[in-house]
Amino acid sequence: MDTKIENLDLLRSYLLKLTDQDIYELDQISLSSAQKSRVASWCDANNIEIPDLNNSSFWKNSINTKENSKSQIDFNSSNFSSLLSGVDIQKIAELFPDIEKFSKNDKNLLGIFTKTELSYAESKSNTRETLAGIFAVKESIFKCNNIEKRNWSDIELKYKNGKPVFKGYTISISHSGEYAIATAIKEVESFDQNAIISELREEINRNNFENKSSKRFYENILMLGSLGGLFFIINFILNSLLKNNPFS
Repeated sequence: MDTKIENLDLLRSYLLKLTDQDIYELDQISLSSAQKSRVASWCDANNIEIPDLNNSSFWKNSINTKENSKSQIDFNSSNFSSLLSGVDIQKIAELFPDIEKFSKNDKNLLGIFTKTELSYAESKSNTRETLAGIFAVKESIFKCNNIEKRNWSDIELKYKNGKPVFKGYTISISHSGEYAIATAIKEVESFDQNAIISELREEINRNNFENKSSKRFYENILMLGSLGGLFFIINFILNSLLKNNPFS
């Protein structure tokens, strides 16, 4: 069988498992950032060149055997535009619809998480939630730096006194039901508070809240926070409301 056809069949099978959609019956397919990360990691594990996942018809293009190695990103570099802040809200089931038991040697996850991160998550009783939180932090750091073509394993979170750490950033992870929520703020001498508030508002708008009053409540908090302190906004949104699970 032709290698490209074989690779496409493998990709079709994986996407069917991941999204419950058959690409042979679709003209286009829309993937979330979590699903893109899983596809990229699967391609890497199967020695298949990672396609342009921002193109909704990526699977129609040539699916080649991987040749080129990845380049490491310096997340403390000033070579790319920075928003200084990033926010991500991740639904856990969307990231792991197909995995019941996790292993630090799972090749289909090593394109997203490092062995250190997988080992840390394995040591926790809530492995799925822990990994979703780690993924949300990585997404936040990418958003913080306006990076669209992402290599998630470039970022490795460390833990100090139970708190997540990544050099050059202040990060926060919270959980609410089936959601993991993370923020990343670059450690700089000064920052644009309005830009961070704008990023928070965009992230709220990207999520479909079943309870519209929760969305309005968040928007009101942002409005109040714009008159006061930035960290009041972040702490209030990501921590205070979790007891009431605003996503339900």
